[in-house]
Amino acid sequence: MNKLQRAVAAPMGPVARATILRSATIKRPRVAAPQVSDVDDADLALHYMSFAWYLIAAGTLALPVLILLSANLYDAIPWGSNAGAFIIAGGALLIGAAFPVASQYRALSVEVMKQYAQTRTFEVARVKKLTRLMFVGAACAELPSIAGLLYFFMTRETIGSLLLCAPAVIMMLVLYRPGDLRSV
Repeated sequence: MNKLQRAVAAPMGPVARATILRSATIKRPRVAAPQVSDVDDADLALHYMSFAWYLIAAGTLALPVLILLSANLYDAIPWGSNAGAFIIAGGALLIGAAFPVASQYRALSVEVMKQYAQTRTFEVARVKKLTRLMFVGAACAELPSIAGLLYFFMTRETIGSLLLCAPAVIMMLVLYRPGDLRSV
């Protein structure tokens, strides 16, 4: 043990100990957390919505590709050819499920575009609601495509399956595409 260690280890009074501890602490200046404005939050939410749309559109396009690859690479016996007509009828009815949500999405999208054109700002709540409507509408638009995939596995008919997938792809590319608010 060297002299310094012995000196520190030696018993000292409470006043000396407190003085040493006070002088040993380093005071660092407190830095305030960066403040993010609502405009930045809305801009981030808008970019998130655009990125999510690209992912959803890729998923929508993946189902017809999956059907085509399965038709060419996978040879199997159809599960139930008799149910094919019912699946096509159900898929055709499911096409209409996305239109009410699409009209709400388009109306809110136009409102957000008008607000941005006038004030050059976004409301975070409106952009998040727009994103939520896009997700709900995309899920409704995917239903005919899922019916097309089920139809393919039940009957092994490629054309009918792709015809059920086509409205989902068109709805995603046309009805639910987020508008480019920067060009307004």
